Amino acid sequence: MSWKHVPGSETFKTVKPLAKGWSGAKKFIVTTADDQQLLLRLSSIDGHDSSKAEFEKMARVATCGVPSPTPIDFGVCRKGKQVYSLVTWLEGNDVGSLLPTLPEAEQYQLGKQAGALLRAIHQIPAQPDEEDWSIWFERRMQEKLDIYFAHEQHLADAAPCVDYLLQNKALLQNRPQVFYHGDLNPTNVIRMTDGSVAAIDYNAPYNRLRIDPVLEFCTIPWEQNPNAHYYTGMLDGYYEGFSEKDFVAELAVLAYYFAYEAVWGMADSHPNGFMKKECRKHLENVLRWYDNMRTPIPSWYLQNLNTRGAP
Repeated sequence: MSWKHVPGSETFKTVKPLAKGWSGAKKFIVTTADDQQLLLRLSSIDGHDSSKAEFEKMARVATCGVPSPTPIDFGVCRKGKQVYSLVTWLEGNDVGSLLPTLPEAEQYQLGKQAGALLRAIHQIPAQPDEEDWSIWFERRMQEKLDIYFAHEQHLADAAPCVDYLLQNKALLQNRPQVFYHGDLNPTNVIRMTDGSVAAIDYNAPYNRLRIDPVLEFCTIPWEQNPNAHYYTGMLDGYYEGFSEKDFVAELAVLAYYFAYEAVWGMADSHPNGFMKKECRKHLENVLRWYDNMRTPIPSWYLQNLNTRGAP
């Protein structure tokens, strides 16, 4: 088996396959000679740089005390064909699988814990990127807008999102930039056996050291509706103590990024049809959440639950 090529694997007492995640990597829960449980991940050598970046990201997080797996080892195996990483195993359940089984009040509280966890991640020091965020992001956005305008007749349903992007470019000015997780969706949040939460599966999808923190909230799976209580709690947990005015201003930025995602999906699915069904459904959801981009407050945000303590 492929895990037998990992250095030190001859000392593993047990190896149990783990069928979770969408990355295509093979995962195993292994028990070492000293009865320590670790997560072993094996992936293609093609993903060496991204796997190494994730491993180094976790190492930085671990030194800052944010609840996350602790990196143990990283390297290349199978004569250069695979990359492996070993991190500590976190005993608990991923929040994504837990949410359907929990009462709404508990879903909300879990969301608040996840929001506070994300805020802690964002406080980890990181080197600044050379290029200003607004310049970098606007260039990415313009690439999608160029596709949209070249095929406007076929992509006309995305017009409200395009208008919102063009009319609200000022929202990107002077945005904060922070160290980031990259994909803190509910399946990447673990509720530990003691009730606390931890983050797993750090990612770097934007090829940057830092991003606008609001972009981290765009983790709702395409084609789906968010769990309203969980995501309301996540926003309330992250923005604890914000004034209502400042909080709504942040929601307007979130609406901007959701509008961008909707246009990006439609542009990239035309004309080859890639993910066309999922992209169209995501566009429909975004337009419904934001009343055709007429409000910055998404319909799934439950304002009556606000416990942010904002003045």
